[in-house]
Amino acid sequence: MAAPTTHRDVVAWQEAMALVEAVYRDTARFPRHETFALRAQIRQAALCVPSRLAEGATRGTVGELLAFLAMSCGSLAALETQLEIAMRLGYLEPHAGAVIRTRRLGMLVATLRHSLASEESGNNGDERW
Repeated sequence: MAAPTTHRDVVAWQEAMALVEAVYRDTARFPRHETFALRAQIRQAALCVPSRLAEGATRGTVGELLAFLAMSCGSLAALETQLEIAMRLGYLEPHAGAVIRTRRLGMLVATLRHSLASEESGNNGDERW
């Protein structure tokens, strides 16, 4: 895999940034009493995804990137769960941008992890990506 110039060149990071925007737009309509509860949790989980992707991409080795991709997957799973709760409470529709983007980004990151893990199995994990 050719090394990106910066984390900004990583498609997953670009998609994660779009996800954060969708989350902020979609959660702006939550009830006022959710300001410091579910809305804050959803926003925090969404913010973690591009942040971890950026940190992993700048570490430089496949092994470190894989570790941060795993953390991003954890944040995406938490976000998906929180969005599901919001849907069950009637705060979000199943076709909301945040819901759709979370699912799509989850598949993208999982594919990237699988690809890099396959690539890493051929070296010691210290190779620069």
